[in-house]
Amino acid sequence: MEAIQRALSSYQHLDLVGWVALYRVLPMWAGVLCIVAGVLMLFWGGGRLFRLVAAPLGALIGFIWAGPLAVRFGVADLQQQITLGAAIGLAAAGLAMPPAVTFISLGVPCGLLGGQLAGTNDYLLGFMPGFVMGGAIAVMLHRIIAGIVSAAVGGWVLTMGLCAALSPFLGIINTLANNPLTILAFAAFLALVGGIYQLIVRPPPEVREKLKQDKHIAKKMKKERKELEARWAKRTSKNSEED
Repeated sequence: MEAIQRALSSYQHLDLVGWVALYRVLPMWAGVLCIVAGVLMLFWGGGRLFRLVAAPLGALIGFIWAGPLAVRFGVADLQQQITLGAAIGLAAAGLAMPPAVTFISLGVPCGLLGGQLAGTNDYLLGFMPGFVMGGAIAVMLHRIIAGIVSAAVGGWVLTMGLCAALSPFLGIINTLANNPLTILAFAAFLALVGGIYQLIVRPPPEVREKLKQDKHIAKKMKKERKELEARWAKRTSKNSEED
C-alpha cells in the first residue's frame, strides 16, 4: 500500500516517468482488474456507469490535490487528515451525485491555474474564481465532460492494467516505460477512441431512452395485434361452425 501511495504521489505534479511507473507496483491480478475497469470506463463510463467512474475518480482527486491545497491554504499540519477526509468525501459524493465530481475535476485545475497566475501572496484570490468558473462550466457540460473524463481515465487505467498484466511476459513493456511519451501516446489514443465512441457514435441518454420506449411500444402493439387477430380468427371459426 505504501508503494502505491508513493506511486500516486507522482500525480501531484508533472512527473511523466512517475506516472507510468505506477504499473510496476500493481500485481498481475490488479492489472487484469484494471483492464476490465478500463474498458468499462472507456466505452460506457460517461453514461449510467459514470457513478462507478466518479467514485474512484473523486477519491483520487482528493488524494492527489487535497494535500497540496492544504499546504497552499496554510493548514499543512492537517494535511494527512484533510487528504483522507477529502478522498472519502469525494468518493461518497461521486456515488451519490456524480456532477459534484465533475465540478471538482475541472474546478480544481482551473483554480490551481488561477492561483498560479495570481501569485503566492494572492493565491486564494486567484484560486476561488477559477475554481467556481471551471466547476460551473463542467456542470453545464456534464455529459460531455463525463464522456471525456471517463474516456481519459479509462484509457489510462486500461494502459496501466495492460502494462502490469503483460510486463512479466513481454520485456518490451519495461523498455517502453523508460520512454513515458510512448505509453502516454498509447493511452491518449485509447482515450480518443473511447471519447469518439461515447460522444459521437453512441446515442446520448435521452435518445437511448426514447429508442427503448419506442421499442417497448412497438412490442406491445405487436402483441395486441396478435391477440386481436387470434380473437377474430376464433370468432370467424365459431361463426363458420354455426352456419
